[in-house]
Amino acid sequence: MSVAAFLAESSGGGALPTIGLLIAFILFLAIVGWVFVVPSEAWRRDAEIPLENDERSPANGAAHLTEKHHG
Repeated sequence: MSVAAFLAESSGGGALPTIGLLIAFILFLAIVGWVFVVPSEAWRRDAEIPLENDERSPANGAAHLTEKHHG
């Protein structure tokens, strides 16, 4: 008896819960694999994105419009 058949029989729910579990597990494995495949330099670069000062960024140019000055 296969694992999938055992899960389907023991849960009483049929094949649909087993298929959902397999899809979730495959998605989990794909995400974990992607984390290990991407070079560590890319993670370091991406980790610093919010901290970089980019002169071309529209957010930097509009920052003075949203700040409130009291006094």
